[in-house]
Amino acid sequence: MDMFKQLIKRDDIRKKVSFFTFILLLCLITGYVSFFLITMEFSKNFNAMFNRSLELKSISRTIDTFELHLETYLNTKDSDSFIAYLDQYNTLEEKRKSFNQGLSYDKNQLLVNNIANILDTYLEQSQKAIEYKRARNTGKYIETFSEVQRLSSYIEDIINEINSLEFSDNLQDYVVMSERVEDLKVTFMMMTVAIVFLSIVFIYDFTRKITHPIEVLSEYAIEISKGNYDLEVEHDKYYQEADLLASTFQDMALSIKKYIGELKGKVETENKLRLSETENLKIQNLLKQAELTALQSQINPHFLFNTLNAGVQLANLEDAERTGEFLEILSDMFRYNIQSLDNTVSLKDELINVDNYYHLMKVRFGDYLEIHFDVDDNVTHIEMPPLILQPIVENSLIHGFEDKEDTCIVNISVVKDGDGAAIRIRDNGQGIEPDRLYELVENQFDIEEDEDRKGHTTGLGLSNVYQRLCNFYGDANVLIMESELHRFTEITVRITNIN
Repeated sequence: MDMFKQLIKRDDIRKKVSFFTFILLLCLITGYVSFFLITMEFSKNFNAMFNRSLELKSISRTIDTFELHLETYLNTKDSDSFIAYLDQYNTLEEKRKSFNQGLSYDKNQLLVNNIANILDTYLEQSQKAIEYKRARNTGKYIETFSEVQRLSSYIEDIINEINSLEFSDNLQDYVVMSERVEDLKVTFMMMTVAIVFLSIVFIYDFTRKITHPIEVLSEYAIEISKGNYDLEVEHDKYYQEADLLASTFQDMALSIKKYIGELKGKVETENKLRLSETENLKIQNLLKQAELTALQSQINPHFLFNTLNAGVQLANLEDAERTGEFLEILSDMFRYNIQSLDNTVSLKDELINVDNYYHLMKVRFGDYLEIHFDVDDNVTHIEMPPLILQPIVENSLIHGFEDKEDTCIVNISVVKDGDGAAIRIRDNGQGIEPDRLYELVENQFDIEEDEDRKGHTTGLGLSNVYQRLCNFYGDANVLIMESELHRFTEITVRITNIN
């Protein structure tokens, strides 16, 4: 009854499971040990009977062999028979010594001791028969050999009696053990019924106190999902772990309610700030649009392009060939530059635009500037974004050759690179300090400030070129910059054939 109360009383899960497992194992171990002891006792008695039976059977066979060799020797005086007789004699002598266990109250052991005593006389008579044979006393050795046979017959009778007694004793032991096994079976059945009953009670109580609080918490979770955070969770009805979970769940609901209240306050404040920022952005956007409109009204690209064409025609009429060529190149370059940056052009078009830019700068710098081209014609058909190479070359002239007195040389090489091309633009300018180079690469080549861009023909810097290449090819490894201070700067553009 106390055990039953212990099973159903409220406790933590670990203690209850441990206690029930201990009771279950104790019942199983008790039954197993009882069955094991009975089996061991039965096995011990059976083995003793079996071993003694084998020993007595061995004695019987040895006596038969002994008499056979003794009789053969007495009849023929064969030396081999005598040697065999001596071997069997020694064997019987050893068994006689092992059988003689001294005084005992066990009837079977007394019979075994009797066999040992008879064996002593038996061996003595066999020796006398041999002596009478050697003395040629025929009557005596025949009489003595007859005594030997009588003794062996008597030993055989005792052996049969011992086997019969041991079989009877073991049969009685078997009956007693069978009764004990039957009693043990009844006990096992009762223990099994008790264990099954306790298991059902334990499982019912265990699952009820585990699943019910989980179902209750599931209902509370549904309430929380609906926005109801004021929950009253039941306590002190289930396992300690379940009560702790319920208490923690209630604290969590209160914390969520508090956090949502704080979050609502922050959202309202942020909404007010966002409205204010939106109004400011609208005002700034209106100002930008006004500035752009004013700029477009001052400089119309098509007007400038048409004006340059008129200048070319005027130069041709006045036989100013260099001026006409200059204006024509400027017109081509301007026409190329006013196209939409969303278009695609071939690598060949980009190189032609760089060459036009070189001719314009050649008028300005003369022999002070040289640009050399080394192009693989097999890759000039590859499509790419427009206005990529000319801003890089222009950047070399603006930043690389500042305060440089020697001839400014820019080498442009185009080679096949996988299914695309690698375009290397290398100048012999001032170079870049290592720390500054690292900073430029980390900042995605954003090196032009507003005042620097004023010197650019297109207004496009390296950062713009890099971003458009990344967007076009979907790859960040499209622009590589290398430099050594006072020696060179090299920018590699990697393009891919997307057709």
